[in-house]
Amino acid sequence: MAFHNKNVVSHFQLKMWVRVSQDFNFARVMKKIVQIITDSPCADLKKLLQEKLHGKRFLLILDDVCSCDNRDWVKFFKFLRGGGNGSKIVVTTRNKSVASTMGTIPTYNLQSLSDEDCHELLLKWAGHEKVGKQHGFIQSSGLNHELEDVGDEYLNQLCSIFFLEKIEQHGNLLNTCRMPEIVHDLAVLMANEECSSTANYGSGSISEKVKHVPFRDSNCSREEEVTKSLFELVNLRTIFLSFQGVGANDTGFVDRCISNFKYLHVLDLSNSCFQVLPHSIGNLKHLRFLDLSGNANIDTLPNAICKLYHLETLRIWYCIKIRELPKNIGNLISLRHLYLTTQQSCLPEKEIQRLTSLQSFCITGCGNLTSFPEGMQLLVALRTVMISACPNLTCLPSTMKNLAKLENLEISNCLNLNLTEWEDFRGLRRLQ
Repeated sequence: MAFHNKNVVSHFQLKMWVRVSQDFNFARVMKKIVQIITDSPCADLKKLLQEKLHGKRFLLILDDVCSCDNRDWVKFFKFLRGGGNGSKIVVTTRNKSVASTMGTIPTYNLQSLSDEDCHELLLKWAGHEKVGKQHGFIQSSGLNHELEDVGDEYLNQLCSIFFLEKIEQHGNLLNTCRMPEIVHDLAVLMANEECSSTANYGSGSISEKVKHVPFRDSNCSREEEVTKSLFELVNLRTIFLSFQGVGANDTGFVDRCISNFKYLHVLDLSNSCFQVLPHSIGNLKHLRFLDLSGNANIDTLPNAICKLYHLETLRIWYCIKIRELPKNIGNLISLRHLYLTTQQSCLPEKEIQRLTSLQSFCITGCGNLTSFPEGMQLLVALRTVMISACPNLTCLPSTMKNLAKLENLEISNCLNLNLTEWEDFRGLRRLQ
């Protein structure tokens, strides 16, 4: 706001804002400044910079400087001395040593906002004018927008204020984002009370405030000392139990976890090696996310899994021994994302077509699969279909073309799949 203030605009002939963030690099910062003040290509950046600044009163903001070598700063500063009288350079940093290296006047320490002001500011950015209104993780706008669309809007808003930065989009349609260092530090600080790693368990009891636990012990020899504190956390919401390389005896431990944590929303059992998923899984009435991917030993899923009426994501990718899906899988009426590997030659049509909330349907490594259910046209919310490593799949049901929301179709390593009828399908945004 100060940078764009009308008095500031009228006072300076040139205004430049350069976000440094990383280590102060003389050449890189100079290149950014030149890009701001001219579009003319020039091999000699130093000469061009001196020409453009000569005699002009300028304002230069060097924002979020993490570190700075004194020699680089002295070298850079001499190229700015040709500016007109009244030129100003403002450096923002979180490092006192940077301030003392670059500063010529006493440092101005910016004080924190109060907790109340921070809360009010956050609510306003989230679209709520009244502080008392309470925006959960994601709330539907009431305009028939899917939660995923609302979440994507949230993500774009966070990127627009540099809270996050999108850096790439993978083939599986997932965005990868990066946090600025200051945001990451804040996230770690704020999550510290509710998140805990099993690596810390040997040091004593766990706070009762902990809601999210990654359990990544490679052996169960520490089970007694670990679980003594772990099983007191009856209000856990998220647990990651990755037992890669451990044998089938861990089924009892998994059963105890499932039985003890009644309020779980997220349960990640990926890359584990137990042979039987306990029937008690059906008691997790609040579960939204279940990941069994990469379990090479499990061959059957209990039908009790079909009691998870609030389950939104089910991942059973790369479970190469699973013979068939649970017979009542159609009961998962809230399921939005299904990732599966199965030995079945045909998927249960009547059950699949009941999954009317399904938005993404992704299969891989189904070596015996020969066809998709004809009832796929009933999956009216379906937006993404991904198929890979299904060598015996020969065709897709033509009725899938009637899916008005289908936007993304990705197919790989399906050598016998005939897609000639899909050449004129224009509803897709992405075909790969």
